[in-house]
Amino acid sequence: MKLSQRGVTLIEMLVVVAILGIMSAITYPSITAGLDSLRLTTACDDVANVVAAAQNFAERRQRTVEVRITPRSVEATAEGLNRRLSLDPALTIAGEPRSIFVDPAAPLPGIAVDIFTKRGSRRSLKIDPISGAAEIR
Repeated sequence: MKLSQRGVTLIEMLVVVAILGIMSAITYPSITAGLDSLRLTTACDDVANVVAAAQNFAERRQRTVEVRITPRSVEATAEGLNRRLSLDPALTIAGEPRSIFVDPAAPLPGIAVDIFTKRGSRRSLKIDPISGAAEIR
């Protein structure tokens, strides 16, 4: 081989590609778990925001707001309010569809929502009926 010939041989390139493939295969599960965790936390925050908006609207306008929770969405409706949150297709809210009424003259009803991924990861959102504070577990 002459000194003027420089470059990468096919075998060297295959070794590098194999190492990258092995590293990708090792890190893939932790990356997907991190994405699931991020999706769940974001969904819990979004659900809590819809409930907080319903409570805020009920107090300011002195109107009862209905919050409907289905496996695919959360919706707050009243005259003059229509907030809808559609979940990421990889997420599902556990349980049967239900309605919660936020009354301006009463404390917020206690709300608990479990959100699952298709892989089985889960987060629980509980909203305290007295303070209205959201707790994600």
